[in-house]
Amino acid sequence: MDIKKVFRIKKYEMGWIRYVLTAVCVAVFIVACIILSYMAWVLATTVGSEFVAETKVFSYTVIALGFLLFFTGLIGWIGSTTETLCTLKMFLVLTAICMAIEIGGIATLNIMNTQMDDIIEHGWAEINQGTRNLIQTKLECCGYDRSTDEAMSRQDSCFPEVHSTEGSIGAEPKETFEDSCKEKLKEWFEKNKVGWVTGLASIGALQFMAGVITIFIMYKVKTVKSSFLFSQSKFTELSEDRTISTKKSASQAKSIGKQRKQDGSSTKKRAQT
Repeated sequence: MDIKKVFRIKKYEMGWIRYVLTAVCVAVFIVACIILSYMAWVLATTVGSEFVAETKVFSYTVIALGFLLFFTGLIGWIGSTTETLCTLKMFLVLTAICMAIEIGGIATLNIMNTQMDDIIEHGWAEINQGTRNLIQTKLECCGYDRSTDEAMSRQDSCFPEVHSTEGSIGAEPKETFEDSCKEKLKEWFEKNKVGWVTGLASIGALQFMAGVITIFIMYKVKTVKSSFLFSQSKFTELSEDRTISTKKSASQAKSIGKQRKQDGSSTKKRAQT
């Protein structure tokens, strides 16, 4: 019996749990690609002097987290497909690092007593103009703070859309949106708090689940591998025993043949005498 063939069959007895880990890793990989693509667009449309600004801590932190998620998802995807211990261990380490960074970030924000207003202000300062225009159009606001951001009132996204009619073709609105985006964003986050908090909690739960599944698969792979090595050693011992017994049988048969020859020669001698 081919032991390697038996091991190959047992290797894929992980069942559906292996595909769950693959799906989670693919989802993490896609999310990381979206984050990195967006941040690349933001930095590509940023003025050169602002590109290397020391104040862009938020942007570079998001980019670093995006790369970490990218490699975590990619390595986990490879590990769940090949079921090799090396890649699974690396994925487990990266997942633990991601969770530690997320927990540490939340704890740091609580220790520093960072409010939602501070997060929104830093985020608004570091996003590009395209994202600001999109926010202003969707939330019907103009500028982060109307009292200090008068330059934004000249942006097209600060004006309501005018639907052309027969009597108002080419007419332009005279007044911008009255509300500032600071209040609108605060209101949006408060209104959709259940949604984005649930989303963040789901990400943490998926990472924890992926870690548990990885530990289970590693245990199963180690068990199958040890079983394979034990079977291989037993198979080798049996082969050696069969070889030894074959040699013994051959030597016994040879000795019996010699004995018969000696008996035959002695019988001939007696007959002659």
